[in-house]
Amino acid sequence: EADLAVPFAQAQSKSSAADDALASRFRIRLGSPYAPSSDNVTGSRSTTESHRAVPKYDAWDELSLEYAVPWPLGLLFTRDALRRYDEMFKYLLRLRR
Repeated sequence: EADLAVPFAQAQSKSSAADDALASRFRIRLGSPYAPSSDNVTGSRSTTESHRAVPKYDAWDELSLEYAVPWPLGLLFTRDALRRYDEMFKYLLRLRR
């Protein structure tokens, strides 16, 4: 993941996010930090059943965007909401390639 941090920081510094105070809260990583947990409540739908996953085609599809949510925003941005934003990031990255 350290190998990803440097190019991400360079790209971030050359974008409109260069002067953004919240830019330091984002990081790129391999694999999803928002993977569904194995503790599902009985009778509830699992996370994998409740959405359709985008098929993976290459190594770029393993990149994930992680955000460190400050308190009290963590009450609004649940793990499921962050997972959905991560899926949007992956989709937009695929469109951009």
